[in-house]
Amino acid sequence: MKNYSSCSALFFFILPLALAEDAMNRNVHFRGSLENSRIQFEKNKKGHVAFIVWHDPLMTAGSGTFQNELIGKAGGINVARDLIGWVTISLEVVIQANPEVMIASFSYVTGEDLSFQVIKEESRLGSTDARQNGRVYGIDESVISRPGPRIVEALELLAQMIHPEIFHPIE
Repeated sequence: MKNYSSCSALFFFILPLALAEDAMNRNVHFRGSLENSRIQFEKNKKGHVAFIVWHDPLMTAGSGTFQNELIGKAGGINVARDLIGWVTISLEVVIQANPEVMIASFSYVTGEDLSFQVIKEESRLGSTDARQNGRVYGIDESVISRPGPRIVEALELLAQMIHPEIFHPIE
């Protein structure tokens, strides 16, 4: 075992372990919540979810991405599930899919939320169920786009967006 000569050195050794343990605890807790809700998800599958990662051109995450898998685990059906990887998607395809939920990533660091503004304000999307029912959300790209411990947070947020009747709704 390494001999640490100061509290600060020990802190820098312990901190990553503590963060990992916290993430594991959150994961165990949230996995339990998801498992308890699995049957309700099957009965109440929330139709289509449009997840937009960029606005010009519209880009989304299809099959083979962990974002697609997260949408499914959160009880949704990705409108781009038949596409592979990171792909452009036309506005017409999104409109035709008539998503019940639309989610766009935004940058918390830069404050840029252009993709979110597009799905929230583009007039041609106004007829979608998501817009008609106020089910348009933004999600921090650092939570949804980086594989790591925060993936649990991403799953929790998606579940809240897709299934507000089961989880605490996003405000």
